Amino acid sequence: MSKEYRNFKIALAIAQEIKDRQLEANALASLGSAYSSLEDYPKAIDYQEQSLAIALRVDSSVKTAEILTIYTFYQF
Repeated sequence: MSKEYRNFKIALAIAQEIKDRQLEANALASLGSAYSSLEDYPKAIDYQEQSLAIALRVDSSVKTAEILTIYTFYQF
């Protein structure tokens, strides 16, 4: 995949290392978007679901709404 994908994976690893759940949710959502652009919808959905689960746990209303909007799009 592209340089973007590698950067998102690095951001995800850093977020997990420093235990920043919001950053982790953002990185996962970005990976989901990257896979969507490649039309790999199963992986896109997987990353979005992971991001949503974190957003719900950290009570991020804005991130939850954003992810639900994207996730719903993939379901059609």
